[in-house]
Amino acid sequence: MASRKLRKPKTLVEKIEAEYPDFQSEVVGLPIPQLEKRIADMQKELQDAADFQEEKRGEEIQNLVNELKEARGPFTDVKKAVSLKTKYLVTLIREKGGA
Repeated sequence: MASRKLRKPKTLVEKIEAEYPDFQSEVVGLPIPQLEKRIADMQKELQDAADFQEEKRGEEIQNLVNELKEARGPFTDVKKAVSLKTKYLVTLIREKGGA
């Protein structure tokens, strides 16, 4: 059986150093009020991105609904015509003394 090497999980600082080195160098020396402002700015960015995604999702859903209506259009038209014509024919049959 092959032995597994156990890796020590990376610390938060190590993850930031590896994935966002520019960010770390920008913020490491900032005073607390500026750090708090950065948090607020990032949260606003996140909310803006979520709002944009939701707007796009809504547009995509509406486009899909419109495509579905368009695709079903011919069937719906035929179904409506057949139903109306059938009702008329049944009415004519009754008027002429049929069942």
